[in-house]
Amino acid sequence: SELKYDLKPDLEPEPKPELKLDPEPEPKAELKLNLKLALKTELKLNQNQNRKQN
Repeated sequence: SELKYDLKPDLEPEPKPELKLDPEPEPKAELKLNLKLALKTELKLNQNQNRKQN
């Protein structure tokens, strides 16, 4: 019975990081898309500013 109690704390924390990993990729992908869009808009703004300056 003592061994079971010793193993339980070791086994329980493992599924928690797995659960954390599952939801994470989605927001990361969204952030990547947002960053790409932001970079595109920034480039467009920079191009427009350069055109105005020229």
